[in-house]
Amino acid sequence: MVAQIQEAQVTVKAHDFGKPDITEALRDIRVQLEGHSNIQQAEEGFRVQFAKLTKAAESNREALKATQQEIQENRRRLQGKTIELECGKGIREALEKQLQDLEERHYAEMIHYQDTIRQLDNEVTNAKLDMSGYLREYKDLLNVKMALDVEILSY
Repeated sequence: MVAQIQEAQVTVKAHDFGKPDITEALRDIRVQLEGHSNIQQAEEGFRVQFAKLTKAAESNREALKATQQEIQENRRRLQGKTIELECGKGIREALEKQLQDLEERHYAEMIHYQDTIRQLDNEVTNAKLDMSGYLREYKDLLNVKMALDVEILSY
């Protein structure tokens, strides 16, 4: 038994010599474990960050899709308004042409009416001259008649 104790002590002493190697190995394992733990933490951080970025990308994709739909809707409305504007321009041009034609016709009618008024004024003036001539002739004839009446009465 004493021999076993001595052997055990030797074994213990042999373990003492191996202890620094184990400690160093444990330190290496601890460093590797901490490194592995850090890698896992970094991976987890990257996963969380990736999830956040994926969620943000999805949100941005949805926002982009909504914006693209809004742009398409605005383009459709713009095309509609452009068509309305072109129609409005066409209507305006047609109305301006009608107005110009109406003004030209009105001007021609006005010239015609002014000519008619001048003509009628000339006819009225001529009629007045004729009437004044007839009136003088009537007065002359009336004077002749009265003179003849006086002469007839004198016989």
